[in-house]
Amino acid sequence: MSEEEARYGVDVAGSNVSSSCLMVDLTLLGDCGTSYGEAVPGSATVSRSAGAWVPLAARGWKHCGSARVLPIHGTGRLMVLKVALAVNEVTRDPHLNLTGIVGLAREARRQGAALVLFPEAAPTGLLNVDDPARDLPLGQEIPGPVTTVLGGTARELGVYLAVGMLERAGDRLFDAALLFDPRGDIVLHYRRITPGWHGPRASPDVYGHGEGVGVALTALGSVAFLLCGDLFDDSLVASVRSLRPDWLLVPMARCFGDGSEDQARWDAEELPQYAERVALAGTTTLVVNYLAPPELEGGAFGGAWVFGRDGHVMASWPLGRVGCLIASLDPRFCGVSVPQQEGTPSAWKGDVGGGSRAASRP
Repeated sequence: MSEEEARYGVDVAGSNVSSSCLMVDLTLLGDCGTSYGEAVPGSATVSRSAGAWVPLAARGWKHCGSARVLPIHGTGRLMVLKVALAVNEVTRDPHLNLTGIVGLAREARRQGAALVLFPEAAPTGLLNVDDPARDLPLGQEIPGPVTTVLGGTARELGVYLAVGMLERAGDRLFDAALLFDPRGDIVLHYRRITPGWHGPRASPDVYGHGEGVGVALTALGSVAFLLCGDLFDDSLVASVRSLRPDWLLVPMARCFGDGSEDQARWDAEELPQYAERVALAGTTTLVVNYLAPPELEGGAFGGAWVFGRDGHVMASWPLGRVGCLIASLDPRFCGVSVPQQEGTPSAWKGDVGGGSRAASRP
């Protein structure tokens, strides 16, 4: 087995691959009978190592001359797809924040993740105070220097990278989220629609909002974003349910008014509400929050959660800790954990991807 094959966890060189044991990247193929793939229907012959361009011959797919093997882990017919929900620490230093994001992404990839999700406004924090002179410098141009770094990181690691950030477009500011593919290209650009990320007196001429929910078709399935409070808007949740994405990504910036990291309060009062909203959306949902001290405009208490389609919590990361929740998923996006078998990763295993510190946010 080659070094690359060992890294991706599956030996595919020269093998005959059955319908349930390989994911292939069809997003790069242009005119193809299927926009994205779950598993190769029928059978396919793969002649090169994982992560490389390989010839593909599969019944039911027309005009598909090649595909790219994804980092799917497992042996035989049991395959496991790993996703990472990265809780980064936010400071007042955007350069330090970006360095932390890149470091967590690398840690997530070392643990085998194919998708890494970061919180809302991850490079700066949601530190806007409704003063354009102060807030506009928080925004990042898209494309711009920060997206160049993030796209380069996605390309270097060969992962899908999803990041929330404040976006500056001329003299306007948006609360946005981006999905980068493994080539480093932006394949989904979403702007928050609900106004909760700024105050009621913020000028609509400066503080903007998105116009609808979109879906990106990727090799991991179809992906949609909602940002924080968007999840509690009935019309937006109905839009997600009608679009039926395989993944709903929800970066957020949350805190308690008293600045605490009260896990018991979250579990008893807040988590059931999120579970109810996810059940209404009806899709596997990843939610992640950043960590920041209360003096940063109230801070944020961190935490990360993977919800099944019916709203039950499949994996979680505690409040108050920097790091990566690594979740092992059934590659068919059914929202059911993969049974533990010898030689395969544990289902719903959370692994630390960084240090810990106290923080919260109102």
